[in-house]
Amino acid sequence: MATEEGIKLYTEKKINYEFDHYSGEVKSVFVKQTVFDGGKLNHGLLIPFKERIIKEIDNKWCVGIMVYGANKQYVKNETKVS
Repeated sequence: MATEEGIKLYTEKKINYEFDHYSGEVKSVFVKQTVFDGGKLNHGLLIPFKERIIKEIDNKWCVGIMVYGANKQYVKNETKVS
């Protein structure tokens, strides 16, 4: 789902994101930006993805943007899905 929505946004704005992880504890799906040609990813650009999650999964889930520096070791309580 994140890949499909990321491709749509890339087609429109040259900004792409991909699934990073989800947390069932806080009912959130997290994405990270992978292509920066069209600018910076923001929550307004994720509205179609969030609406799809609400429709297909649950209306209590939300979408967050992960921003990593050089070291990702401090991220805790995450579940990776490949």
